[in-house]
Amino acid sequence: MRFVKTDKDFLGKAATLAGDPRWRCAYLEIAPDGTVDGHGGEAVLKNGAVVGATSSVAYGPTLRRVFAFAYVKPEAAAPGTVLDVVIHGTPRPAKVLSAPAYDPASTRPRTDA
Repeated sequence: MRFVKTDKDFLGKAATLAGDPRWRCAYLEIAPDGTVDGHGGEAVLKNGAVVGATSSVAYGPTLRRVFAFAYVKPEAAAPGTVLDVVIHGTPRPAKVLSAPAYDPASTRPRTDA
């Protein structure tokens, strides 16, 4: 629900608030290996069990880390949760982030900052 503004009216608001989501979107930081970053669709594991899949994966050259959005079960979406992402058959450590990894105040893209 962190990507939903519930203080506004929108189509499906009642169903969104009433439902118990099966999946949550999580922002992950994945350990880089220097070769392969992933493409999206990789399995996300928690304690060896599949709890979701990545939707997009990208290398952040400024931070020299790999980041991903993944749809995971609610119990795996809490910030700080340690997961594994299987990239090219190799599980890599990942962590659920609670804030943007770069410029959390969003001051860099602003011309008035």
